[in-house]
Amino acid sequence: MTSTAPLLLALAALFGRSYGQSATQPETHRSVLQGEAVQLNCTYKTAVNMFWYVQYPDKALEMLLYNYGEEIKKGFTAKDEKSDSTYNLRKEAAELRDSGVYFCAVSDNNAKLTFGSGTSLRVLPNIKDAKPSMYRLKADTNEPGVPESVCLVTDFPVLSNETELQLNGIKVNKDERLLLDKTEDNTWRYSSVLWNDDAKTECTVNYASNKISEIPVAEKIECSSPKIDETFKTDERLNTVSLKMLGLRFLTIKAIVFNAITTQRLWSA
Repeated sequence: MTSTAPLLLALAALFGRSYGQSATQPETHRSVLQGEAVQLNCTYKTAVNMFWYVQYPDKALEMLLYNYGEEIKKGFTAKDEKSDSTYNLRKEAAELRDSGVYFCAVSDNNAKLTFGSGTSLRVLPNIKDAKPSMYRLKADTNEPGVPESVCLVTDFPVLSNETELQLNGIKVNKDERLLLDKTEDNTWRYSSVLWNDDAKTECTVNYASNKISEIPVAEKIECSSPKIDETFKTDERLNTVSLKMLGLRFLTIKAIVFNAITTQRLWSA
């Protein structure tokens, strides 16, 4: 949110409350899949005019809808239901660009605005036919406040009720540990990192009534063969480059994961 937006919201709420008006948004966060219908609820008290504002990531606060007419903007609609004092925001098919924080606001005849607490909407790509995998990544060095190992879970449908993550036998909230990235072929995929402060970290993924086993990441790979076909030869330089690239990819993944953990701990402190 921009630096001036919190001040405007605070001033509007301060002056608005003196006239007894209020706007209540019961949900703090909402997560929906792309293409699904979404509704953000708002109830009001002592209001003449109702509004919906939105703030997209790294953008300024902007007005989306108001109750002066049956306007449709960016696919959203809102109707003032005076019988139950609600002004709910609806959209039939959510889009990725709709992710942001939505504020319900009310005003009286004196144009004093009162804002609700806001609802953070997160629209997630609808990934289908994904099968989770789980890897254990170990830290190269032991550092205070950094776990010795973490579990990396990849390629799973985060909103599916059939997918469950467990850390040391305790179910964890997928949304709180969600990572989302896009591959080179523009394919979206979900992943999650699980860890705790204990040296012992055991992770479990249950998907479609199946338990996903941990895939070990070998630190050293040895291979031997009693017979080698003389007609099959490989370029030693190409093999070396391939192995180096594979190693760099694992090191990059480990660096990103452990840097993210350290950064999160610094911010939370």
